[in-house]
Amino acid sequence: MSDLWALIESQRGLADRIDCCEIRFRDLPVFDEPKTQEKVRNEYLIILKALDTLEIWEACSLVCGVPCGDSSFLHFRNWLIWQGKGICDLVLKDADHLADLHDSKQVDLANPFVEVLGWLSFEGPWDASDVSQFGFDAEWTSQDSSENTIARHLPKLWKLFSNSFRWELPISPATESVLVAGLGVLKKGETVVHLAGYGVGKIVDFPVLGTAIAVIDFADSQRTMNIDARWFSKG
Repeated sequence: MSDLWALIESQRGLADRIDCCEIRFRDLPVFDEPKTQEKVRNEYLIILKALDTLEIWEACSLVCGVPCGDSSFLHFRNWLIWQGKGICDLVLKDADHLADLHDSKQVDLANPFVEVLGWLSFEGPWDASDVSQFGFDAEWTSQDSSENTIARHLPKLWKLFSNSFRWELPISPATESVLVAGLGVLKKGETVVHLAGYGVGKIVDFPVLGTAIAVIDFADSQRTMNIDARWFSKG
Protein backbone atom coordinates (compact mmCIF):
# COMPACT_ATOMS: atom_id res chain seq x y z
CA MET A 1 0.00 0.00 0.00
CA SER A 2 1.29 3.47 -0.86
CA ASP A 3 2.27 5.98 1.80
CA LEU A 4 -0.81 8.09 1.00
CA TRP A 5 -3.33 5.28 1.35
CA ALA A 6 -1.57 3.95 4.46
CA LEU A 7 -1.86 7.42 5.99
CA ILE A 8 -5.55 7.72 5.08
CA GLU A 9 -6.35 4.28 6.48
CA SER A 10 -4.43 4.92 9.69
CA GLN A 11 -6.32 8.14 10.36
CA ARG A 12 -9.72 6.73 9.43
CA GLY A 13 -9.02 3.83 11.77
CA LEU A 14 -8.50 6.00 14.84
CA ALA A 15 -12.22 6.04 15.63
CA ASP A 16 -15.47 4.69 14.29
CA ARG A 17 -16.52 8.15 13.13
CA ILE A 18 -13.48 10.39 13.09
CA ASP A 19 -14.06 13.94 11.95
CA CYS A 20 -11.47 14.59 9.27
CA CYS A 21 -11.58 18.33 9.86
CA GLU A 22 -9.96 17.80 13.27
CA ILE A 23 -6.83 16.20 11.82
CA ARG A 24 -3.75 18.37 11.34
CA PHE A 25 -2.07 16.22 8.73
CA ARG A 26 1.08 18.27 8.55
CA ASP A 27 1.58 17.80 12.31
CA LEU A 28 1.54 14.00 12.12
CA PRO A 29 4.83 12.16 12.88
CA VAL A 30 4.94 10.75 9.33
CA PHE A 31 5.82 14.23 8.08
CA ASP A 32 8.94 14.44 10.24
CA GLU A 33 10.71 12.63 7.40
CA PRO A 34 11.03 14.96 4.35
CA LYS A 35 11.25 12.11 1.83
CA THR A 36 8.03 10.58 3.16
CA GLN A 37 6.34 13.98 3.10
CA GLU A 38 7.35 14.42 -0.54
CA LYS A 39 6.10 10.95 -1.49
CA VAL A 40 2.72 11.51 0.19
CA ARG A 41 2.41 14.92 -1.45
CA ASN A 42 3.16 13.53 -4.92
CA GLU A 43 0.78 10.59 -4.46
CA TYR A 44 -1.96 12.93 -3.29
CA LEU A 45 -1.57 15.24 -6.28
CA ILE A 46 -1.56 12.28 -8.70
CA ILE A 47 -4.82 10.81 -7.37
CA LEU A 48 -6.37 14.29 -7.12
CA LYS A 49 -5.57 14.79 -10.81
CA ALA A 50 -6.93 11.36 -11.73
CA LEU A 51 -10.24 12.29 -10.06
CA ASP A 52 -10.43 15.45 -12.18
CA THR A 53 -12.93 14.16 -14.77
CA LEU A 54 -16.13 15.53 -16.23
CA GLU A 55 -18.19 12.65 -14.82
CA ILE A 56 -16.86 13.13 -11.28
CA TRP A 57 -17.50 16.88 -11.57
CA GLU A 58 -21.05 16.05 -12.65
CA ALA A 59 -21.46 13.75 -9.63
CA CYS A 60 -20.28 16.56 -7.36
CA SER A 61 -22.70 18.97 -9.03
CA LEU A 62 -25.63 16.62 -8.51
CA VAL A 63 -24.81 16.34 -4.81
CA CYS A 64 -24.38 20.14 -4.54
CA GLY A 65 -27.71 20.73 -6.28
CA VAL A 66 -26.09 23.17 -8.74
CA PRO A 67 -23.03 23.08 -11.04
CA CYS A 68 -20.12 23.11 -8.59
CA GLY A 69 -17.16 25.49 -8.60
CA ASP A 70 -13.43 24.94 -8.11
CA SER A 71 -13.54 24.88 -4.31
CA SER A 72 -16.47 22.46 -4.05
CA PHE A 73 -14.93 20.17 -6.66
CA LEU A 74 -11.60 20.13 -4.82
CA HIS A 75 -13.27 19.35 -1.50
CA PHE A 76 -15.40 16.63 -3.13
CA ARG A 77 -12.30 14.94 -4.55
CA ASN A 78 -10.64 15.23 -1.13
CA TRP A 79 -13.66 13.49 0.36
CA LEU A 80 -13.35 10.67 -2.19
CA ILE A 81 -9.69 10.22 -1.22
CA TRP A 82 -10.70 10.20 2.45
CA GLN A 83 -12.98 7.21 1.71
CA GLY A 84 -9.92 5.11 0.84
CA LYS A 85 -8.37 3.42 -2.17
CA GLY A 86 -11.14 0.89 -2.77
CA ILE A 87 -13.86 3.50 -3.15
CA CYS A 88 -11.59 5.81 -5.15
CA ASP A 89 -10.84 3.02 -7.60
CA LEU A 90 -14.56 2.25 -8.04
CA VAL A 91 -15.41 5.90 -8.68
CA LEU A 92 -12.53 6.25 -11.14
CA LYS A 93 -13.97 3.33 -13.12
CA ASP A 94 -17.50 4.75 -13.04
CA ALA A 95 -18.63 7.73 -10.97
CA ASP A 96 -22.17 6.31 -10.94
CA HIS A 97 -20.93 3.65 -8.49
CA LEU A 98 -21.46 6.36 -5.84
CA ALA A 99 -25.19 5.69 -6.03
CA ASP A 100 -24.67 2.01 -5.17
CA LEU A 101 -22.25 2.90 -2.38
CA HIS A 102 -24.77 5.39 -1.00
CA ASP A 103 -27.63 2.88 -1.16
CA SER A 104 -25.51 0.27 0.66
CA LYS A 105 -24.53 2.90 3.28
CA GLN A 106 -20.83 2.51 2.51
CA VAL A 107 -20.70 6.28 1.94
CA ASP A 108 -22.91 9.16 3.05
CA LEU A 109 -23.57 11.73 0.35
CA ALA A 110 -25.29 14.16 2.73
CA ASN A 111 -22.13 16.27 3.04
CA PRO A 112 -19.31 14.79 0.95
CA PHE A 113 -16.75 17.56 1.26
CA VAL A 114 -13.34 17.58 2.99
CA GLU A 115 -11.05 20.61 3.08
CA VAL A 116 -8.08 19.69 5.25
CA LEU A 117 -6.50 17.13 2.92
CA GLY A 118 -5.12 20.22 1.22
CA TRP A 119 -2.47 20.17 3.93
CA LEU A 120 -0.90 17.28 2.05
CA SER A 121 -0.20 19.28 -1.08
CA PHE A 122 1.95 22.15 0.16
CA GLU A 123 5.62 22.09 1.05
CA GLY A 124 5.24 25.28 3.08
CA PRO A 125 2.35 26.65 5.18
CA TRP A 126 -1.03 25.78 3.72
CA ASP A 127 -3.02 28.65 2.22
CA ALA A 128 -6.58 27.33 1.94
CA SER A 129 -7.56 30.14 -0.40
CA ASP A 130 -5.06 28.99 -3.04
CA VAL A 131 -7.09 26.50 -5.06
CA SER A 132 -5.80 27.66 -8.45
CA GLN A 133 -3.70 24.54 -8.96
CA PHE A 134 -6.76 22.38 -8.34
CA GLY A 135 -9.08 23.98 -10.92
CA PHE A 136 -10.81 22.39 -13.85
CA ASP A 137 -8.83 20.19 -16.21
CA ALA A 138 -7.90 21.87 -19.50
CA GLU A 139 -9.27 18.79 -21.30
CA TRP A 140 -12.86 19.58 -20.30
CA THR A 141 -15.02 22.38 -18.98
CA SER A 142 -18.48 22.69 -17.49
CA GLN A 143 -19.63 23.75 -20.97
CA ASP A 144 -19.24 20.10 -21.99
CA SER A 145 -22.03 19.20 -19.58
CA SER A 146 -25.77 19.74 -19.31
CA GLU A 147 -28.70 18.16 -17.53
CA ASN A 148 -29.03 15.74 -20.45
CA THR A 149 -25.38 14.65 -20.37
CA ILE A 150 -25.47 14.23 -16.60
CA ALA A 151 -28.56 12.04 -16.85
CA ARG A 152 -26.83 9.97 -19.53
CA HIS A 153 -23.47 9.69 -17.76
CA LEU A 154 -24.85 9.07 -14.25
CA PRO A 155 -28.31 7.49 -14.48
CA LYS A 156 -28.32 6.11 -10.92
CA LEU A 157 -27.15 9.34 -9.29
CA TRP A 158 -29.52 11.31 -11.51
CA LYS A 159 -32.40 9.24 -10.19
CA LEU A 160 -31.33 10.04 -6.62
CA PHE A 161 -30.68 13.78 -6.99
CA SER A 162 -32.41 15.12 -10.10
CA ASN A 163 -35.41 16.46 -8.17
CA SER A 164 -33.17 18.81 -6.16
CA PHE A 165 -30.75 19.69 -8.98
CA ARG A 166 -30.91 22.96 -10.94
CA TRP A 167 -28.57 23.63 -13.85
CA GLU A 168 -29.14 27.35 -13.40
CA LEU A 169 -29.49 28.99 -10.00
CA PRO A 170 -33.12 30.03 -9.41
CA ILE A 171 -33.75 33.69 -8.69
CA SER A 172 -35.07 33.94 -5.14
CA PRO A 173 -35.22 37.59 -4.01
CA ALA A 174 -37.57 36.69 -1.15
CA THR A 175 -34.93 34.48 0.55
CA GLU A 176 -33.49 36.89 3.09
CA SER A 177 -32.36 34.35 5.68
CA VAL A 178 -31.76 30.65 6.30
CA LEU A 179 -31.60 28.48 9.39
CA VAL A 180 -28.25 26.65 9.68
CA ALA A 181 -27.78 23.88 12.24
CA GLY A 182 -25.27 24.97 14.87
CA LEU A 183 -25.27 28.60 13.75
CA GLY A 184 -28.91 29.62 13.93
CA VAL A 185 -30.53 32.08 11.54
CA LEU A 186 -28.19 33.77 9.06
CA LYS A 187 -29.30 36.80 7.07
CA LYS A 188 -28.20 38.62 3.94
CA GLY A 189 -25.62 41.23 4.83
CA GLU A 190 -24.45 39.28 7.88
CA THR A 191 -20.75 38.58 8.45
CA VAL A 192 -19.46 35.01 8.70
CA VAL A 193 -15.97 33.62 9.23
CA HIS A 194 -14.65 30.71 7.17
CA LEU A 195 -12.54 28.69 9.60
CA ALA A 196 -10.25 26.97 7.09
CA GLY A 197 -8.66 29.82 5.23
CA TYR A 198 -10.95 32.25 3.40
CA GLY A 199 -11.44 34.44 6.47
CA VAL A 200 -14.20 36.99 7.05
CA GLY A 201 -16.94 37.32 4.46
CA LYS A 202 -20.27 39.05 3.97
CA ILE A 203 -23.35 37.10 2.84
CA VAL A 204 -24.65 38.58 -0.41
CA ASP A 205 -27.43 36.17 -1.31
CA PHE A 206 -29.00 32.75 -0.74
CA PRO A 207 -29.52 31.70 -4.37
CA VAL A 208 -30.84 28.16 -3.90
CA LEU A 209 -34.18 27.90 -2.15
CA GLY A 210 -34.30 25.62 0.87
CA THR A 211 -30.53 25.28 1.25
CA ALA A 212 -27.67 26.96 3.12
CA ILE A 213 -25.81 27.70 -0.12
CA ALA A 214 -24.74 31.35 0.00
CA VAL A 215 -22.93 33.82 -2.20
CA ILE A 216 -20.24 35.31 0.07
CA ASP A 217 -17.96 38.29 -0.50
CA PHE A 218 -14.49 37.59 0.94
CA ALA A 219 -11.61 40.04 0.88
CA ASP A 220 -10.08 38.59 -2.29
CA SER A 221 -13.02 37.02 -4.10
CA GLN A 222 -16.73 36.23 -4.19
CA ARG A 223 -17.56 32.56 -3.66
CA THR A 224 -20.66 30.40 -3.64
CA MET A 225 -20.37 27.99 -0.71
CA ASN A 226 -22.52 25.77 1.46
CA ILE A 227 -22.51 27.24 4.98
CA ASP A 228 -21.79 24.47 7.47
CA ALA A 229 -21.09 24.92 11.21
CA ARG A 230 -17.95 22.80 10.85
CA TRP A 231 -16.39 25.35 8.54
CA PHE A 232 -18.06 28.62 9.50
CA SER A 233 -18.78 30.74 12.56
CA LYS A 234 -20.79 33.91 12.91
CA GLY A 235 -18.78 37.11 12.51
